Amino acid sequence: MALVVMKFGGTSVATAESRRSAIAHVKAEREAGNRVVVVVSAMGREGEPYATDTLLSLLQGEDPLVKDQLISCGETISACVFADELIQSGVPARPFTGESARIVTDDVFGSASVTDMDTAPLTETLAQGLVPVVTGFQGRRRDRFTTTLGRGGSDTSAVVIGGFLKADVVDIYTDVPGVALTDPRVEPGAAFLERISREDMLTLARWGSGVIHPRAVQAAMDFGVPLLRVRSTFDDCPGTIIGAEETVGLAGIAVLKDLAGAPEEGRTFVAGLPEGSAVVTVVYHGDRARLNEIAVGSPRWMTEKALHIGVSADRIATIAGGICRRLAKKRRRKTMFREMLRARQQLPREECVRILKEQPRGVLAVLGDEDYPYCMPLDHWYDEENDKLYFHGLNRGHKIDAMRRHDKASFCVYDEGYRKEGDWALNIKSVIVFGRIRFVEDRQTALEICRHICFKFMDDAEKIDRMIRTSTSPLLVFELSVEHMTGKLVNES
Repeated sequence: MALVVMKFGGTSVATAESRRSAIAHVKAEREAGNRVVVVVSAMGREGEPYATDTLLSLLQGEDPLVKDQLISCGETISACVFADELIQSGVPARPFTGESARIVTDDVFGSASVTDMDTAPLTETLAQGLVPVVTGFQGRRRDRFTTTLGRGGSDTSAVVIGGFLKADVVDIYTDVPGVALTDPRVEPGAAFLERISREDMLTLARWGSGVIHPRAVQAAMDFGVPLLRVRSTFDDCPGTIIGAEETVGLAGIAVLKDLAGAPEEGRTFVAGLPEGSAVVTVVYHGDRARLNEIAVGSPRWMTEKALHIGVSADRIATIAGGICRRLAKKRRRKTMFREMLRARQQLPREECVRILKEQPRGVLAVLGDEDYPYCMPLDHWYDEENDKLYFHGLNRGHKIDAMRRHDKASFCVYDEGYRKEGDWALNIKSVIVFGRIRFVEDRQTALEICRHICFKFMDDAEKIDRMIRTSTSPLLVFELSVEHMTGKLVNES
């Protein structure tokens, strides 16, 4: 009979449906004859009512003791809800806080380290045939004040609890099927690994791989946890084993996108990188060398380094180069499309769409001669399903030349506005769309778009078709693919 510690993250306990998936894993372990200890994170992510960041947003002060007492509530709620649903599903369970589980930490609020644990409460509960459901992320000081373990603290809690209980297996359940070769969000299609060494996982975790916290990996090494796995709550895949065996070949590529602030424990300080840089860390074990902790300035430099030590340049440099390009693109967009200074003036997207549909024309701005903005009033049609704006005009002239040179453009639409009696300020709703221009080459598609545009100011279909058929002008239709849309209400009172 094995002892299995099962940690479920925020997305795994966020909804009743996701908790059912988690409970199915608990039942499967018990049916296999194993004893189970469950560790849970707070339910959901920022914006959801019991998530850690949501609770933090309730505070205005910076007192660390106050913060820890509040944000520890998220895990307490989660443990109680999960234990209750286990009981309702036929699995006897009992919730534990860090205090009642007797997890002792040092005195550092907000980033405490576990120093000791009295396992008696949990072992007694297991002996009674119950499943202990323990709050992750929290412990208590010697003076009994609650402390939290910092970001990713529930991972650390699970491994530490497993270490003190001498568990056979610690499973970290999350919303992905294991540890990927690199972050699938920046490199879609990245393969998931069957196994990886603890040392390599620790390096990758420290340098941006977010699937498991580095302190949890370090704890597994310190306690000698026999088997540590990362698995998905939402399928039955075996996941990734984080073990003692050394990885052969390419272990992984991590991306650290935010270099602000002091480096975390275990990181080598990276100096001299421009603002907004990312560090791409490659961990590779080959016959000739080990390659890691590379601050990527260009994919070409990485390729040369990879070739020098005999690593597959295609495999590493292509992935790293793609990551760098995606990150650079995201940084540019983040800089360009900043949040509105006065959030109360922000129009919801539904209102922006309404204005785009109802107003017949707006002003298109492109980059003209000598890099001056070139603006022109144009009729338009907004295709909401495909999130594209369409325009028509003559196939010649200054605006067409400008659009052929630069495909980036913005389009502004506004309603007629009004003035309140005795108030000189104009109250007006406006929408600005940013995107890229593309010319519609297919004539039938272009004619259909012209019909949509004409219907905004003329409801005679036969007359519209006759105008289009008999037109002798060199007509051109072009589209603006929407990359960003923002709306604003000015001078609301």
